[in-house]
Amino acid sequence: MLERILRTLVADLKADRFDDGDVTNNDFGDGEHDPTSVAHFNGGDLDGVIDRLDYLKDLGVTGICLSPVFEGLVDGGSPVIDLRHVDRTLGVK
Repeated sequence: MLERILRTLVADLKADRFDDGDVTNNDFGDGEHDPTSVAHFNGGDLDGVIDRLDYLKDLGVTGICLSPVFEGLVDGGSPVIDLRHVDRTLGVK
């Protein structure tokens, strides 16, 4: 088991910064979406992560460490306040 773990290439992903797979969840009218700002939501979502799994596999990635995806005090899910709901900016599927 330890040998398998040591051979794992892990991609540490912040879904918000990775890829925008669903543009319909980018802006909820609160001015939260601005891909040019590190202080705002950039548009990436869980659909974007799913869409790019082949890309990650081609890079040799065999594991993914994903940033918090649940509803949080700020967009991006950190700190988490509700483990029952995915952050609205990351999708709800």
